[in-house]
Amino acid sequence: MLAILLLLVSYGHTKASELDYSTEQIRNMWQTCSNNFRTNLSQIPDRIRHPLCDCYMDEVKTKYSAQRVKVLTWEEAQKLGLEIARICMISEDLLNKPKVTLKGTT
Repeated sequence: MLAILLLLVSYGHTKASELDYSTEQIRNMWQTCSNNFRTNLSQIPDRIRHPLCDCYMDEVKTKYSAQRVKVLTWEEAQKLGLEIARICMISEDLLNKPKVTLKGTT
């Protein structure tokens, strides 16, 4: 989880206002989150990984400006990562949702 946050930090930049994240920044940060979950916790299916990354993004954007995210120290990033991990819990609805399969596949 902390590795995900640290990679997200690397994408923080400021545009017009410190509180603004560009669409490109958000896409890059979300993709980094998703790729890190896929790489480090490959057992997490898309139906769970996607909402987790959405939650991570929402929490980072509400707590820190794009500029602040860029300059977080290692300790601050660790603290934020742990905090977000407690907030972005996997809901029972997602855990109990049946796996979707395509016709003709196994």
